[in-house]
Amino acid sequence: MFSRQVYQLIRQQAKLDPFVEICGYIKGDSVFQCNNISEQPKYNFLINPVEIFDKNPECIYHSHPSASSKPSRFDIISQREMQIPFLIYSLRDDDFYFLKK
Repeated sequence: MFSRQVYQLIRQQAKLDPFVEICGYIKGDSVFQCNNISEQPKYNFLINPVEIFDKNPECIYHSHPSASSKPSRFDIISQREMQIPFLIYSLRDDDFYFLKK
């Protein structure tokens, strides 16, 4: 689906900030980290739409620091609203889940 480099970069970002959901977008083989502006970044992520508005991301990614990579209800609703696939990384389990409707 994505290059090995993309997965490695997301893992590295999550390990550098293991207590919050890191987030960003993927375009080609590039990973662009965004600020998580959620009021509860340990449990949710929120990207300022201005950061991705004109970037045409192929996928939005974020981490689950202490949960599985299975999408939360919030993830499912957000992905449907944004109509962009999500790649979720579980720091706890060191695995990924690709969410696409």
